[in-house]
Amino acid sequence: MRSKKSKSRRSQKYDRLSALPDTVLCHILSFLPMKYVVSTSILSTRWKYIYMSVPVIKLDDTLWSREEESEDNMRSNNFERFADRILMLRNADIVQFHLKCTTIFESSVINAWLCAALLHKVQVLNLIMKYENPRCLTTELFTSKTLQSLSLDSSVIIKPKVVSLPNLKILHLYGVELPDDDSIPGILASCPKLEQLHMCACLLHGIQVLYLSTPSLKSLALLVCPGAYRVVIDTPNLEELCCLDCITGEPLVKNLKSLVKAYFFPFSGINLQNRDGECICGHHVSKFLNVMPNTKSLTLIKVCLEGLLHSGSSLPKFQNMTYMKLVPNHNCQWELLQILLQSTPNLKALALDMEFPDDYPSKGLEFHIEQNEPVCLAQHLRKVDIFNFKGVDSDFDLVQYLLLHGEVLERITFSFSRNNESSNWSDVVWKKLSKLPKSSKTCQLIFP
Repeated sequence: MRSKKSKSRRSQKYDRLSALPDTVLCHILSFLPMKYVVSTSILSTRWKYIYMSVPVIKLDDTLWSREEESEDNMRSNNFERFADRILMLRNADIVQFHLKCTTIFESSVINAWLCAALLHKVQVLNLIMKYENPRCLTTELFTSKTLQSLSLDSSVIIKPKVVSLPNLKILHLYGVELPDDDSIPGILASCPKLEQLHMCACLLHGIQVLYLSTPSLKSLALLVCPGAYRVVIDTPNLEELCCLDCITGEPLVKNLKSLVKAYFFPFSGINLQNRDGECICGHHVSKFLNVMPNTKSLTLIKVCLEGLLHSGSSLPKFQNMTYMKLVPNHNCQWELLQILLQSTPNLKALALDMEFPDDYPSKGLEFHIEQNEPVCLAQHLRKVDIFNFKGVDSDFDLVQYLLLHGEVLERITFSFSRNNESSNWSDVVWKKLSKLPKSSKTCQLIFP
C-alpha cells in the first residue's frame, strides 16, 4: 500500500510541461506576447532562460498599464526598457518579429529595434505604428537578405535609396506614403521572389502612374488607395487580383493570362460618368475583364455591375470560370445576369447577394427569353447561394428564372435578410418558393 501511495505522489509532483524539450516549449511560447513569455522565467530554474530563445517576438505597448492618460510617458519608458532588454539578451535567431507602438517613440529607438531584429536574421517582420511616430525607417530594412515577409502599417514614407530584398515573398503596405512614380517600381525590381503585394489605404497623391510589373507576383490587392493615377499591370503569373478602389485614371492591363480569381469593387462614391457622359467605372472594369479569359472565379460588387450595365461594354467568353458572385446596388442590376451567364458557359456555382436597401423600390424583373439560353443553365450550373433574401416580387422572379432554366441544378441555398426572420414570414416564403416550377427534378431548396 505504501509503495502505491508513494508512486502516486511522485506522479503528482512530476512536471510534464517542464520536461518537454526546449524546442517544444519555445514553439508553445511563440504564440504569446513577449510580456507573458518573460513572466514564465520565474516559474523555476528550468524556465529562467527559455524566453531568450523563443523564435517569435511580439512586442505590444498596449499591454502595459494605461490607467491614466498622464501615465503615457511612464508606460512608453517601461516598454522601451523592456524591448531593449529582450533584444539585447537575445541568444538565437528571430523567425518572426512583431512590433506594435501606439505611443510616440524617437526615430532612433524604433530603428534600433528594427536593426536588432534584422541582425538576428529575422524572416517575418510586422510593424504597426501610431501615425505621430517617425516617418522614415532605417535603410537596413530594405537591404535584408533573410526577410521573407514584410508588413508595414503606418504613415511612413517609402522611398529608400537602395533596395535589395532577394528573398522577400510577401509585402503588405497599410497607410504608407509612396511619394512618386518610382517608389513601387524601385521596390519591385529589387524583389525577384515577390509573390504577394497588398496595398491598403496608401497615400498615392504624388503618383501619376502606378506601375506594377514583376514576373514572380501571384497575388495583388489594391484596397482603398484613391487617387488620380493610372494603373499599369504587367504580371504574367498573377493568379489572384483584388481591386477595392476608385481608380479614375485609364487602366492599362498588359498581361493577366494566368489569373484564376478576381474580385472587383470600386469605391462606392465614384462618379459613374465623366464630362462626356461616358461610364468610367464600367469602361475600367471591362478593361480588366477582357484580358483575363482564363479566370475561374469572379466577384463583381455594386458599382461594377452598375458601371457595366450603363457602359454597354462587351464581355469575353470565360470558358474556365466555374464560380461567380454578384452583389448589386439594387434589383435593376439583375438585368446584367443573363449577359454574364452567357459569358460563362461552364459555370458550376453562382452566388447572389440581395443586400440592397429595403427602401429601394422593388419591381418585378423581366428576363428576356432568348432563343439560345445560357449554356451553363442547361448543362453545368449545379449550386446557387442566395444571400439576404427579402421575399419581394423581384426576388421570386429571379428564383423562378433559375429554376425554369437550370436543368441540372442540384440545390439553391437561401439565407434570409435580418429584417425578415419571423417564423410566419419564413413559412409564407417557403410555401411560395416550393410551388415554383422546376426543370431539374433533383433540385433542392435549402433554408436556414
